[in-house]
Amino acid sequence: MLIASILPLLTFIGCGDKSDDTAASSDAFAAEWDAYAISAPTAEITTQLTATPFLWPEQVCVDATGLELTEDTELSEDNEVCVWDNFSGNVPEGIPFTDLLTCDRSFTQGPPWFAPPGRVYESDSALLDDAEYAEDLEWVSDQVATSGCACCHDSSSGSGHTSGFDISAPGIWTDSMTNSQLSMAAGMFSEKDLFGHYDASVNHGFDRTESLFATTDPERMKAFFTAEFERRDGSEADLEEAEGQFDALFGRLFEDVYDCIDPYEGIIEGTIAWNGDGVRQIYILEEDAETPGFPPNLHLPEGTVWALFADATAAPLESGAVIPGVVPDGAMQAWPEDGSTPELIEGRTYRLYTSPDVMIPREANCTFTWN
Repeated sequence: MLIASILPLLTFIGCGDKSDDTAASSDAFAAEWDAYAISAPTAEITTQLTATPFLWPEQVCVDATGLELTEDTELSEDNEVCVWDNFSGNVPEGIPFTDLLTCDRSFTQGPPWFAPPGRVYESDSALLDDAEYAEDLEWVSDQVATSGCACCHDSSSGSGHTSGFDISAPGIWTDSMTNSQLSMAAGMFSEKDLFGHYDASVNHGFDRTESLFATTDPERMKAFFTAEFERRDGSEADLEEAEGQFDALFGRLFEDVYDCIDPYEGIIEGTIAWNGDGVRQIYILEEDAETPGFPPNLHLPEGTVWALFADATAAPLESGAVIPGVVPDGAMQAWPEDGSTPELIEGRTYRLYTSPDVMIPREANCTFTWN
């Protein structure tokens, strides 16, 4: 981390009086930010971000030999450490995510646009003289570095796509975050849960239920970002901006359900139909089920009757080409998980939900009656 290189510098320049120290460190701080620049992703990575179908999470096991692991790291019988290759997955504490995994899968879940990080706030460099603050700052960045979040928010990961803010930005790296982002990171909004999470028991102790970033110490993570928000005089306007960003990301989960329009939507002549282009997700849900969201825990909401996903290497599913309960070539049945055919009850109202891909605006979100 760049902070490690800055702290010795601050110690070295301590030969002058305190005012000289502060001025010198501030100048060094400013010089590092002036030299800081994040390049746009390559064409290959842009394709991965914008034109590659969602790659479903999978558990990857790697040889633990030579890894610096804590005593409580769980290993397989084959001396392997197993991690979830996904935006919400974490590798063991103290290891960067990209030391064990690539960002290929995380990129297909993360926001696809590129927003070059920069210094949006100028903190006083003297903050780093506070040993407790400097330790917390580095601890938070190390925690984030263990997760798929690092693929988009840690320039030291080598992912080639650092966007929005950067936990490896110079010195006080939170200067690359807006106040609204600080409030989101602090877990001030319930919408943080909509990104999905693994249970800490299967995610090397990392918990994502209290703050935006998964952490082994939720209270410490929340306290750090809350203090940052308050230190920068975060306002109600900042909170409203954060709400707007969450709405942009997740508003589609709360769209009104409408009646399917015959003969364009619903079950038409025994096949599933919608008025639009090909999709990669088809759901038949109970009428009052939640809208499907991000995996690993929100893509099969309670009330899912049948869920069909197109394979990542296959073409999208076309309207009128799928029979309820029948899995076509190039697709997989996600629910029922045992592969059984769902039983639809005559006269019951169900909800049809089809989407071009995970969390992409739907093609259909309507109710129909099974006859």
